Amino acid sequence: MKNNSLVGNMEILKIKIPRKLKEALKILAYIKGVTMTKLVTKILENICQKVHEDIEEIHFLRTKKIDIKL
Repeated sequence: MKNNSLVGNMEILKIKIPRKLKEALKILAYIKGVTMTKLVTKILENICQKVHEDIEEIHFLRTKKIDIKL
């Protein structure tokens, strides 16, 4: 798996998080022994990685479909 770190490539995001979710994230960060910022950053990195994988799969399937039609 590629390590596509967003550190250094992103701006600080100001995200409004519902209170219940924020409390859950605080607890999870405490359990994992990381800061809430690192936890949220890792979650966003995982989401971005999944999106890139999905896009690559879609491109692959589209090119495969075009090849089959030819």
